[in-house]
Amino acid sequence: MITTSHPGEPGRKLPTVDQLDAAALALISFDVAMLDANDLARHTPCVGWDVADLIQHMNDQHEAHTAGLLGPAELS
Repeated sequence: MITTSHPGEPGRKLPTVDQLDAAALALISFDVAMLDANDLARHTPCVGWDVADLIQHMNDQHEAHTAGLLGPAELS
């Protein structure tokens, strides 16, 4: 069952998925902007993934979510 209100506070609305996506982008964008090439090449706890791979994965997920809301982007 999907609900749009907070279970502990019936009058309080839960954020939508697009609001959560926007918040995640806002929180991570400064940190990503501060990375240099050495940082992007660092390993992550995910075997076989470096920081650049992780950022690309996060971007792919964001774009998939956005395409679901707005439709696919047209490339010119």
